[in-house]
Amino acid sequence: MKHVQFDRNGRQVEDVSPHLFSVDGFLGEEWFVRSYWIYGTTVAAGWGGWANAAASAPAGRILAICEDAVFGYGRTSISSGPTGHRADAYHLWRRDRLPAPVGEATDGKQRRKERGLAEPVWSNQDSLIVRAMTLTPGKLLIAGPPDLGRKTADLLAFENPDEALAGFLGERGVYLRVVSTEDGSTLAEYPLPTMPVFDGMAAAEGRVFLASRDGVVACWGGK
Repeated sequence: MKHVQFDRNGRQVEDVSPHLFSVDGFLGEEWFVRSYWIYGTTVAAGWGGWANAAASAPAGRILAICEDAVFGYGRTSISSGPTGHRADAYHLWRRDRLPAPVGEATDGKQRRKERGLAEPVWSNQDSLIVRAMTLTPGKLLIAGPPDLGRKTADLLAFENPDEALAGFLGERGVYLRVVSTEDGSTLAEYPLPTMPVFDGMAAAEGRVFLASRDGVVACWGGK
């Protein structure tokens, strides 16, 4: 249903609250520039509209949410047109769950404050290419290959296309990294035998579960 919400009687709710959704679902792992996960209320379509929602709400390739924060991995900036496609740098980040207020209606009516996208609490551009992510108290777990691509802002191609593709496909190693939720620093890192399934990681009862593309589900922790 994307950004549409209904009450228990099947009536559409006009005052939609922020929630996690994606314009093309959560199961697709295609690295398509015009699709992403978002924690917000709406997203526009069209030639240029695809980029607008990400300027006002936390958005990325993959997200994890707790009571007061949103963690994600995605482009450092999302904008339409050729400029947006050149901005192909990625980062791992933390943002406050509630966007920062930037203005208030002055027409005398009771209206909510219009809100803008808050700056990240922290941002790490030396991240893995995150294919799986899960959030635990004080720690963010991410899994994927290293980002080996080198680009300049005015080019639409990698300077090292062969190495960048090999890294993206997991041919230069795959890792499970433990990151601090407070500052984004790396707490630990472990090599993995193969690429994880997209969004294929979960944590429960002191254990971490990770599904990989070779059909194996690995478990760490516990007794």
